[in-house]
Amino acid sequence: MNRYSHKRPATNHDLATVYSRYNAKHEPDFVEKFFRKEELTAIIEECGIPLPAEMRPKPEHTVTLGKSSLRADLVIEDEGTAYYFEVMSQLGGGRWDDDHHRQLYLKSTRMRQMYDEVHTFAVAFKEFDPCYLEEIQEMDDWYAIVLTFSDEGYKVNVYGSEEKRRKKGQRSSEREELARRWREQLVARGGYPTIVTGHSDQAAWNTVVKWRLPNDSTSTELSIPFAARKCYFEWAIQSRDNKISVILVTPQGAFSLDPEEVLRKTQESLEFDLEGARISHKKNTRLHFKFDLQDFSAENVERLDQVTRAFARAVGQEDLLNP
Repeated sequence: MNRYSHKRPATNHDLATVYSRYNAKHEPDFVEKFFRKEELTAIIEECGIPLPAEMRPKPEHTVTLGKSSLRADLVIEDEGTAYYFEVMSQLGGGRWDDDHHRQLYLKSTRMRQMYDEVHTFAVAFKEFDPCYLEEIQEMDDWYAIVLTFSDEGYKVNVYGSEEKRRKKGQRSSEREELARRWREQLVARGGYPTIVTGHSDQAAWNTVVKWRLPNDSTSTELSIPFAARKCYFEWAIQSRDNKISVILVTPQGAFSLDPEEVLRKTQESLEFDLEGARISHKKNTRLHFKFDLQDFSAENVERLDQVTRAFARAVGQEDLLNP
């Protein structure tokens, strides 16, 4: 195998030549051989979005849909975030087509129901036709990428990356303001350990609730730590989708919980139905549900408190919410 380095190409190679350089017989083979840590880092950074904490790509990742399943070309999972890559085949010399466009929409839409956030990458080897490019550009977390190769290396071309960065900055400011207002409501309500703002863990784990504002993320979190175990609850707010998640963050292997049982116990503790409720359980246990983030009334704040405490009871950790 003769890998390409990350440099600016001159005369582009055709896709057959590129495949031969990687000893790739078909698209899944090429995806597995080309997309390693260096290449994925180059693409994600070129898009101006945060890198996952761990770069563990999963080629041919299964995405369930009803009784059937789909195959996403490559997925990186990072807690509640997924990085999904749909890669064009050799058809048409690597130019994006209708079939891959439909797959992109179907898989990305389904994955949005499975994760808090999905970064979607449409990867082709020739320029996108305007009809595809316009639709991809309309989606905030979708990126149209053209990879080109030459004797000098490969080049990552991202369409509209500056405009995407501008929009993300604007959304980040809006989320921080929304988080600030919710923090004020929670402080005023009382009944929790002390709430502080910041990114670091300088305060004692067993005494402080942290409202954290990541620099570049779609979520804000309120963290309630376990005493001396470095485990905690988080409220993750997604302002764009009007959703919220209550997350039990634990060291790996600290708890073994049945997601269906947790959801059942949580709902049984409430006198109202949780809209769009589901449990995801990978490294941490997350309760996802729809919630009106623009309603700052005492009734809505109380509703969030009831859901949080119901979830805490379901996972056997209600005492952690007390001052």
